[in-house]
Amino acid sequence: MKFRITNADTAAVTAYLQRLSPDKEYDVTVAVHKAQRSIPQNKLYWAWVALICEETGADRDEVHAELKRLYLPSESVVGLYGEVITRPISTSKLNTAQFTAYLEKVQVLASSELGIVLPVPEDRIFEEFIEQYENRI
Repeated sequence: MKFRITNADTAAVTAYLQRLSPDKEYDVTVAVHKAQRSIPQNKLYWAWVALICEETGADRDEVHAELKRLYLPSESVVGLYGEVITRPISTSKLNTAQFTAYLEKVQVLASSELGIVLPVPEDRIFEEFIEQYENRI
């Protein structure tokens, strides 16, 4: 069973634990909840990737892989043949704060290195930008 609670709302967890069989052992984990990247953040990111691809002629997967390589921490995984592979973590593992920091780095790179201004939700042209690029995501 998985619960999401605040400190003031532990009654449901307590009630659940009290119903457990006293003849068995249980593993209980408590962790601070971290909200994963939001859908609007993800939509913005892929629209930005589409714009970068259009402006540079690069492939969507290549742009995404390069941005991850530049700005995300790496993880080691075991490959198909037992070899250890080091690769950037998936953006889906980022929480909203981490994804915001990632987006800020992408925006700076696009502006300073590529000369591309990436629209943000506060911009007057943002809705038009999203409409134009959401089908290319």
